[in-house]
Amino acid sequence: MLDARKLSSQSEIGLDLDLKAELPDSVPFSYRYKMEKTGEVVLAVRVNQHAAGDPLLVKEVEGFVKELGQKNGLDKTVVQWIDAQNSDLRAQSEWINKEATILREIKENFSDDKVRSKILNAQIGDLAKKSSVSLSSKAANVGEAAKNIKQLQKELSEKVAAGDRAGVKTLLEDALPWKEMSPSSQRMWRTWLDAIEHPEPGPVTIFRGIKSVPGTDAAKEGILSGALGHANSSEEMFDLLHAKNVPEQLAQHSYSSNGSPFISATVDPKVAASASKEIVALKIDPRRLAWNLHGKEGEKEVLVPLIIFPDEIIQQGPKAPSVTAITETKFYSDSEKKWWDSLSAAIPELREK
Repeated sequence: MLDARKLSSQSEIGLDLDLKAELPDSVPFSYRYKMEKTGEVVLAVRVNQHAAGDPLLVKEVEGFVKELGQKNGLDKTVVQWIDAQNSDLRAQSEWINKEATILREIKENFSDDKVRSKILNAQIGDLAKKSSVSLSSKAANVGEAAKNIKQLQKELSEKVAAGDRAGVKTLLEDALPWKEMSPSSQRMWRTWLDAIEHPEPGPVTIFRGIKSVPGTDAAKEGILSGALGHANSSEEMFDLLHAKNVPEQLAQHSYSSNGSPFISATVDPKVAASASKEIVALKIDPRRLAWNLHGKEGEKEVLVPLIIFPDEIIQQGPKAPSVTAITETKFYSDSEKKWWDSLSAAIPELREK
């Protein structure tokens, strides 16, 4: 029999469990991620009331709860699941492979049970058929504006320096490879673009170390991400903008910012000052910030997609601005909630119904 207490101990995140659910006879159990009103993301599991005592079902539910309830990389897992639910072929294929891996591990518990081994083999076989999807290559599927890289870079630089937010939004809309993006990435980029054109009051103060380059002035020209400014081909631009899964890009940025669409910043001016002799203080609409839960703990990292406008730079100088830094503990507790809030704003089906 399934043990609710045991299941809860196997999941590192909250578990919303119903062991007596009314499900169709063909559905032994179901699961989904959801966000509670408190902002906590939990795994909701519903078990068919007529099958709860089946030993095979017990092992399957335990296996899925243990794997899908892992805290590490939860943001990547949840977004991948959401994309799979929204008929993204790549995400569906990856998710099916995840389910098949769980079932193969469960199968080891029934090596001497021919009946249940046969059932598991059939389930794994069905998943293998579903995962045989045709995925497009990275042909030049960037938007038209990204085909001429140097022209795009020149126009973006000019419009950012001029504070032409509507013009910047239009350029990026024309450059982004929308057809190749996953559903979640499309929604997040649209949220970021809307915040570019129409910034809301109540911006967040963050800090960034910068290099002093003769003949340049960040406060007058703004800041472009290094990868955006140095892309030399439409293929490189495709790699830069093709965010199939934004949390994966955030995690990759933590290992290496090369080729990243994000500009690094921090909530602590001391951290910014330790990385550079000159720093800038920034005021940016929080909808345009990606709170990087994959970053090193001491960095307290916040990432800005692609660009920073001159009017968002409120102070620049060789010393840390006299703005009170957010404490480390507060940053991490708040940033995790901010991340899930921003995700659920872009992907409303995550919210509890």
